[in-house]
Amino acid sequence: MKSHRKSIASAFVAALIGIGYAGGASASLVFMGASSDPGQGYGNVVNLLSMHKSGGAGTASDVEDGIVAWNGSADVISGFYALTDPNKTATHTFGSIGLSGGTAAANIRLIWDPSEVGSASGDDTQVDALILSIFAPTGGAAVFQASLAAPVFHNYVVGPGLGVGDFVYGLDAAQAGMLQATLNGIGDFSAYRIGLTASVSYIDDGPDTWLLANAGVPGNQVPEPGILSLAAIGMLGVAVATRRRRGR
Repeated sequence: MKSHRKSIASAFVAALIGIGYAGGASASLVFMGASSDPGQGYGNVVNLLSMHKSGGAGTASDVEDGIVAWNGSADVISGFYALTDPNKTATHTFGSIGLSGGTAAANIRLIWDPSEVGSASGDDTQVDALILSIFAPTGGAAVFQASLAAPVFHNYVVGPGLGVGDFVYGLDAAQAGMLQATLNGIGDFSAYRIGLTASVSYIDDGPDTWLLANAGVPGNQVPEPGILSLAAIGMLGVAVATRRRRGR
């Protein structure tokens, strides 16, 4: 167990060195709340980092970790359990998800959407490390990083299972200003890329996904079944009334 944890720590250190972060502006990521509707309320949601550890026992030593970074020409995916399918793990540009203007930093959302399918008590997860990185499109230097100050434990009660429950992270208003200042200094930051480093424990299965979302774009909310039924009844009533008028 000690050697496994040591190897995880070594991978994270190597990742931080490898992405070339020079120690400039930085801020802390914060847990913003939980929801039973992953992605709802967000217009642009994309897969950022997917991980899968099979056969875990849901203990503190059952860890998934992964990194997705940008080297100036292509994504670099590493970590013990990161999925390398580009549809599941990939960096994204600010422009591709509509993050622009003076609120781009404040609108970044990282959504933890676990798919833990074991027993109820085994569906808990703990985010032990989380690092948001912003990469220059050319050269791949990390111009900004934000990290989680302390581990955050998530209880299964919110709703385990991919597509059932999610946990939202972002920068608070004061800290987002630090990133926004960096972006403002760049000017056109639409081609700058967003990457992620994550380590999560108490894993019993998967796959588990970190989503990237733009909080500034309203999502298309899915109506409740009851609302759909009422709408259908209403449309039927309109059709009947129209036919009666025509019959006259």
